[in-house]
Amino acid sequence: MHEQKVDFGSGYPTNASVCLVKHAPIHWHNHVLEVVFPLEGSLEVTQNHEVFSLSPGDFCFINAGCPHRLTAVEPNGCILATVHVQLLNYETEFDNIHHIAFRNQPLEDMSSDFKLSRAAFERRMLDALFQCVSQQAELLQRTDLETAYAQGSRLLSLAIGDFFELYYKVGKYWFISDYQFQRFHRTVRFVRENCQNKISVGDILERELISKTYFSQFWAKFSNQPFSEFLLMQRLAFAEKLLLSTELSLEEVSRESGFSAARYLYKYFLKCYHCKPLTYKKKCLDYQKTSEKPALLSMREAKEALVRFQKTYLAPNAFLSKRLDEQCALERYQELGEQKRQALQKNSALDLEQDSVLLDLTQGKCLRLGEEKPSFNRDHIVELLTLVELLDVIPHFHISYMALKENELKGDFLELLDFLEEIFGVQRLKSWQYWLTFDTPVQQAEAAGYLERVRTKVGYSSAHLSIHLT
Repeated sequence: MHEQKVDFGSGYPTNASVCLVKHAPIHWHNHVLEVVFPLEGSLEVTQNHEVFSLSPGDFCFINAGCPHRLTAVEPNGCILATVHVQLLNYETEFDNIHHIAFRNQPLEDMSSDFKLSRAAFERRMLDALFQCVSQQAELLQRTDLETAYAQGSRLLSLAIGDFFELYYKVGKYWFISDYQFQRFHRTVRFVRENCQNKISVGDILERELISKTYFSQFWAKFSNQPFSEFLLMQRLAFAEKLLLSTELSLEEVSRESGFSAARYLYKYFLKCYHCKPLTYKKKCLDYQKTSEKPALLSMREAKEALVRFQKTYLAPNAFLSKRLDEQCALERYQELGEQKRQALQKNSALDLEQDSVLLDLTQGKCLRLGEEKPSFNRDHIVELLTLVELLDVIPHFHISYMALKENELKGDFLELLDFLEEIFGVQRLKSWQYWLTFDTPVQQAEAAGYLERVRTKVGYSSAHLSIHLT
């Protein structure tokens, strides 16, 4: 059990393959992010003390340096697509990329809005992974360097941007600045590089020039575990690699991994891994004896498996039936089509492309008008936008200024934009199209200040915000 080198080729930052897996040997990759997704059959991914069950349509991050094994659930094995990203190639583009631990499951007690938004992220990530594998497979595992670099950058951007934003901005509804992200990543990096030494919170406070109270509040925003527990887990992960790759005694392993005594390593290892350290090592050695290397599929076999996967799991309706409630998705899909049809009937000059949909936020189910105070139906709007994201089409928002004014929703609309920014991210908000209509030039003149506030929210580009008189 040791580090396994990945053959990236001369200067290539990514590597993709399709193989048949039954019981892959335990190994790890230093400075390499591995992402796996089953094409056919089910798979169990064991990382440290965690086990993730994957079916076709799921994917899993395997973090750099993390011991792992891939085990097929079915006796005949699992056809698996794998993408490796050489993190050393992206150091200048993404700070501390080696020390970002990508999560594979949502944190507990997440909101329904968060879960809907996560479905959109999963679709984008799976599409990017599929493109990376299919393009490299067609070109005998080697696409051009520029395309390979762009594919790796796309995967990392999705993982860092969407994934972290969903967890920390939407998951707990906190605003977290880029500077705070950098501080968090610096802290994680320091702990991982020094966990085998005698370090504590005091070392972090001294390095970052912050108080203990501030650090406690700061850390709580990024982690659902206390800092002391995070440090403990890093030491356990370090100890696991020593157990698996060396012949050191338990006392030597505990000392090398930062524990003051072997009894503490024994205690916490048993608690997290549900197994004594030496028993765990024996189980891994026994597994290693029966393991076999994944069998690489031929180009023809790989392409056939990818085509079957695309038809079954990446077609919009198939993906929606897996990620959203099927009946709800069908109703929302029909609603989008009806809104576009009615809009084109009312205004044949409306510039809607084939790959776009229209969302009228000031009529229909997007508004709650039967209550004491009218309001936007946020849950419904999020469902519609999640569907739009999954279908990968451009949303055109129609907003009637008169409807906003009559229902006293001008302030609510600005709050709705803030709400959507928290869920889908500021880049998405500024890439959508907005069609704000006025009944008369007088209305447009009186709304000059309001228009400025809307422009600030959605971006100043005229391509994003259009003004029309009806």
